[in-house]
Amino acid sequence: MVHINMTVVALKAEAKARGLIRCSKLRKAELIWLLNANIMNAPVPDLKVQTLAPSRYVPTSKVQEIYDKTKFAINKFADWIISFVPPEPKRIVNEGLDALK
Repeated sequence: MVHINMTVVALKAEAKARGLIRCSKLRKAELIWLLNANIMNAPVPDLKVQTLAPSRYVPTSKVQEIYDKTKFAINKFADWIISFVPPEPKRIVNEGLDALK
């Protein structure tokens, strides 16, 4: 039984005996409240809340189809951008080498 006249050391020992953890930094009033609250034996409240339900199943084939279309569109856009890059000019060394062939 927890009394208000108990010392902090005794309250911490009682908390440790009850299996409570992280009580070393609590003040005397907090320890008394924690030990008197009897939280461990309190009934779990029945909360009326809506539970989350999974959304409808999307088959992996549909996901793969979306992935393929997206990849195709990105590659098509990249090819369009690359088409505007001018070709690298021939160097004089290459022309002289071509003349020797």
